[in-house]
Amino acid sequence: MIVRVGDDGSVAVEDVEVLDRFHVEASGLTMAAVVAALESAGAGTGHSAGQVAVEPGFLRLAAGTSASEEWQRGFDGMLGYARSRGWVDEAGRLLAHVEHLG
Repeated sequence: MIVRVGDDGSVAVEDVEVLDRFHVEASGLTMAAVVAALESAGAGTGHSAGQVAVEPGFLRLAAGTSASEEWQRGFDGMLGYARSRGWVDEAGRLLAHVEHLG
């Protein structure tokens, strides 16, 4: 699953069926612009220098019709694994590295 932040501030989720990889891509943007876009979309917020915290509810909504019962179980499993590795913040948001900052 990839959260893509466009240079226009748009936020989209791609590859929703891929639940064993998760990151944010933001080609050419500063970290401040990425955080602003996520916050504006209700998708998440900043976490650290190279990470953001993404709302699981936003990801579930973005999955749309792809969110079958099987997908929901897989997503819950992904969240559980992330929690066990310390990749979830105190508010329950999923931590993600931001790639391709500009």
